[in-house]
This record gives sequence, C-alpha cells and structure tokens, in this order.
Amino acid sequence: MPSTLSARVDCLFAFLCACDGRKLSLMLFMVVERFKQGAKPVRERFEQEGRMLPDDVTYLASWIEADGARCFQLMEAPGLESLCPWLKQWDDLVDFEVTPVLTSQEFWSQVSLRESQ
Repeated sequence: MPSTLSARVDCLFAFLCACDGRKLSLMLFMVVERFKQGAKPVRERFEQEGRMLPDDVTYLASWIEADGARCFQLMEAPGLESLCPWLKQWDDLVDFEVTPVLTSQEFWSQVSLRESQ
C-alpha cells in the first residue's frame, strides 16, 4: 500500500536551505494532520504509545480544529527526513501535509538581508 504521506516542499524550503550559503542546523515544520477515522483512534494510540518522536525531533505546540477534523503541529528538526519515522508510525490513522516554515521575524530579517545585498 503506498504511503499516504504528502510532503509539500515549496520555494520557502529552498530559500531556507540556501540562506547566506549556509545550512541551518534546525528547521521548523508545520505539520497538518487529517484524521482518517476521526480523532478517537489517534487519541487512543497517543494515550497508549505517546507521541513516538525520533530523538532529533522536538514537538513545540499544537492546535486542533473545533470539529476535531485536523490538528496543526509545530515541530523542530534538522530536516524533513528526520520526521519520516514519526510520520510512518501514524500514517495508518493520519494523512499528513508537512511544510517547512520560518518565524515571521526570521523570514523578514532574511528578506531585509537579501535586499541589502
């Protein structure tokens, strides 16, 4: 069965990795989870197994829509590949969209730096 993981990596990702010609050690990712069978099976697994994150991935915060259909999680990791083991632990219950993000302050400081060059 093909993986339901869909990782949308857009120009922001390329911009982030190319900033000043240096690779950043940690990145932020907005992970949108769509529960395939509702929130109950996800909650049950979480209560039994915990979040099941790899050692190099840090959970920062999450928000759930009022109707319980989607969860938005902010994660920190060295790269997208670090999230893959965690995503595979849950992809039978959840469809994922993963987007690399910057804080507003980081984004605007990089824009200002690039414009001044």
